[in-house]
Amino acid sequence: MGNFSRNTFNQLKHYVSVRLQQGVPLVDADWNEQDDIRRFELRSFLKWFVGDGIPANSDGTPNDAFKIVERPDRNKNTNDFLILASNNPNASRCLVDGMEVSIIKDIAFTEQPLLNPHAPKHPNVTPIDEKLKEKAPIVDFPNLVLPTDRKSDVLVYLDVWEWEVNSEIDQDLENVAIGVPTCVRLKRAWVVRIREGQELPKSGNSDYLENHSYYALAKINYDPRHNSIAQGNITDLRKTGLTVTRLLKVPVYLERGIDIVDNVHLAELFSTLRSMFPYRIEAFLDNISTETEKNIIRSAIQHLSQTCSIAEFQSKNNSLSLPDVFPMLVAIFKAQSEFLSALRKHIIPGKLENFINEYQRLLETIEISIDRGNLVDLYLIQRDINYAFNIWFGDSVSPPVVNNIKLQSNMEGASFLWELGKATSVILEQVISGVPEIKEDPPGFLYSLSKDEFIKIFEKKILRPIIQSIKVTATEPLDRIFFTRIFSSNN
Repeated sequence: MGNFSRNTFNQLKHYVSVRLQQGVPLVDADWNEQDDIRRFELRSFLKWFVGDGIPANSDGTPNDAFKIVERPDRNKNTNDFLILASNNPNASRCLVDGMEVSIIKDIAFTEQPLLNPHAPKHPNVTPIDEKLKEKAPIVDFPNLVLPTDRKSDVLVYLDVWEWEVNSEIDQDLENVAIGVPTCVRLKRAWVVRIREGQELPKSGNSDYLENHSYYALAKINYDPRHNSIAQGNITDLRKTGLTVTRLLKVPVYLERGIDIVDNVHLAELFSTLRSMFPYRIEAFLDNISTETEKNIIRSAIQHLSQTCSIAEFQSKNNSLSLPDVFPMLVAIFKAQSEFLSALRKHIIPGKLENFINEYQRLLETIEISIDRGNLVDLYLIQRDINYAFNIWFGDSVSPPVVNNIKLQSNMEGASFLWELGKATSVILEQVISGVPEIKEDPPGFLYSLSKDEFIKIFEKKILRPIIQSIKVTATEPLDRIFFTRIFSSNN
């Protein structure tokens, strides 16, 4: 043990720092308490907010760190097994009770340097250096005697602890320039052990040690009729994929031009879609003959509504992060496709034909965006479907969106722009007068424009001037405020 004046660290006092003062002596207890505070907070955080287990490999492949498997030569080695290291050295580690340990290479259970003092030397297989191994505080248990007359469960577990290293053990800690030792160090060690049963050692057990932490790695179904441990008898108990980033949900925010995709807009999108079908279910059922077929449509609508409800809940609670949005929108697309397929199959021929065809066209546009992996377009097209739904069923017009134009052909887009211009003649009078090409009904010069050119003209000549004239605040959704003002000002 190191020569310490006293140990002043007390976690119940909730100190978080030791503050050095001028004119006040700095003693070993102060220095050590500062480090104990830091170590306690770090270990507590890892223990309670991360937990025990094996991290995920960065490439998503399984991490074999501390995995228990049979020995390739098991028939020659009675009751022995291998402890694997990960093929990714950076991930070949394990958290146990807030303490991190690592394994560099595969090693047999019976050949662990710290299992007993007579094991063969295998350097660089544990955190204990080979030159320190002989002086390390090896915890040696008697060989486990397993029952010979019955099958039994054997628990394989990781034992982790920390111990002091001084200059007598590690000569590198000697200050040779002045011939005095330096401060002692704390070193972390581990060893894999076995015990009969399925529970880890606890206070009162003969193999329980104070200040040691344990973690279950595997369970072995031991059969005394065989003198070796086969892979089929080993059950992996490790918790793998322990990565905090998978649990953190960063709020969604994507911006492209005037279009914004975030948790608020996503929640509104899912809420609108969820509420559309239940209020109009009779419009579908009235055009279906049998009760069995009606139940099929009800089931498809219920599935779609449930999918939207889950997405809406996750968006409102910020538990939907960017990587989750695309799969969620794809799931909603599939639910809509299943509904439309069922409707097309069971509806009376000729009924709701225009609705079905137009809905199918927009879903095909979504499918193109899915193939391209374009999240913003996927969101915008789904938003267009939500708004168009009201128009299809003759409801009060919800505010359209600028993106509607992107779904039209050039001719349809030109006509839409002309009708929009006439509907907002009061607001657009000065803007239109500044575009001399607009003279005919509809303006033929727009027919030859590409989609991108058309959108640029619309945004530059129409959208931006109107936004400036009605003084839209920065916090308002531009597309919704823009069209809401238009329709409210000119019926």
